[in-house]
Amino acid sequence: MSAFEIQEEADHAVLRIRGEATIQNASEAFEALKTLYATGERFVLDLQEVSAADVSFLQLICSLHRSCVRTGRSLVLAPQVSEPFVTAMASAGYLRLKGCKFAGSAPCLWQRREER
Repeated sequence: MSAFEIQEEADHAVLRIRGEATIQNASEAFEALKTLYATGERFVLDLQEVSAADVSFLQLICSLHRSCVRTGRSLVLAPQVSEPFVTAMASAGYLRLKGCKFAGSAPCLWQRREER
């Protein structure tokens, strides 16, 4: 089973990530996110089963989000994320009270995530 699995739903595509999302598999993560982007207009990242993450993966997600905002697409995180993913967000400084300038009117993926 791949750590990155795309499932197409009726009105969106879901990328489920299981296991590690770190620099060691960054090229696999990049390819999965690129494939996800090519599937449509609405995307959900399911991070419930992430056992480890680092800033390289967070940067890939930010890049995908900026691409979605720029092209009028939608990217959201599933409501529940794993504790290791929250820890990675916190240690990398990604927990935010307000969105970044790149998000425009779209909500920032990291905004208020600590309030799960």
